[in-house]
Amino acid sequence: MTKANLNTFDMVFETQAVYRILLDCMARPGKILNICSSTQLLSNQHDFPKVLEGIALTLVDQEVTFNILSHSSREIVQYLKWKTFGNEASIEKADFIFIQEKLEETEIIELMSQVKRGTLEDPHLSATIILLVQSISSDPAAPGIKMTLQGPGIAEKKVACVEGLSHSWLNERSNVNKEFPLGIDIILATETGDIMAIPRTTSIESEEDAWGM
Repeated sequence: MTKANLNTFDMVFETQAVYRILLDCMARPGKILNICSSTQLLSNQHDFPKVLEGIALTLVDQEVTFNILSHSSREIVQYLKWKTFGNEASIEKADFIFIQEKLEETEIIELMSQVKRGTLEDPHLSATIILLVQSISSDPAAPGIKMTLQGPGIAEKKVACVEGLSHSWLNERSNVNKEFPLGIDIILATETGDIMAIPRTTSIESEEDAWGM
């Protein structure tokens, strides 16, 4: 029997671990979990953050499409095609959109106007955006946008503070998701491995909304 190499990322075991965490986060919006233990052996290909790479290796296969927004997009796309057999697609057609770059408001508006929202017959045929941010915290005093989350999977209310997230993302998410069950899901991720999911079923009130700004 060949002994497994303990110093390399296990495409079966580690992706299964990441997938279970992603499912938990989607079922419990606002819950913050960490996948660093599963992604630490990744090689940080082409400066693609390990947290995004780990999620990509978990979600992308030959049955889905993906798009990458990064300063090294072309190299990362080729790498993911090689590792997952997934297919690159335009923003309009991509199932999963991985965003490493910080986008301006106009770029966010344009992107969100293009993403797949599903159809009434097949609302699940929509996009999931995986967005890199600086930090995610359940501490109300933490830096960043303070959000109050409500909806399925949340007992009453859940507070999360996200640093590195533009209000434009929240505004455009609201526009995209206003015709439920059509809409998109968002997964926030940090370079340290923290992740938090915001499904389309979750309603968000930010401090900006509360103050009427």
